[in-house]
Amino acid sequence: MISRTTHYPKALPPYISHAVAGRLLGIGNFRVYHRHHPGEFPSTTPRLVSLPDVERKLGRPVEPAEFVRADEALACERAKWRTRNARRKAAEKRALQVLLDRTLAELKALGA
Repeated sequence: MISRTTHYPKALPPYISHAVAGRLLGIGNFRVYHRHHPGEFPSTTPRLVSLPDVERKLGRPVEPAEFVRADEALACERAKWRTRNARRKAAEKRALQVLLDRTLAELKALGA
């Protein structure tokens, strides 16, 4: 959530990520779209999207507030992804520890 005291950038970066470009254009998977329509984004690289290309596609300049909203929404999603991945990794670690404990117990039983 963007607070009222958010300071918007005076100038936007010349290149933005594919995820932010997808959010600005309303395209779910911008990489696939760009792969199928490379002529619409002539200055875009495989990793970064040229902001003038996005503005040309929108038909208007991208406002700083609009850019910040798209970037903040993506940051919130990244936080969810990190949390989910951390939980999954912890569950895998617990499962491996249980397996290791059982194996050690069986080895001790065989050796004793």
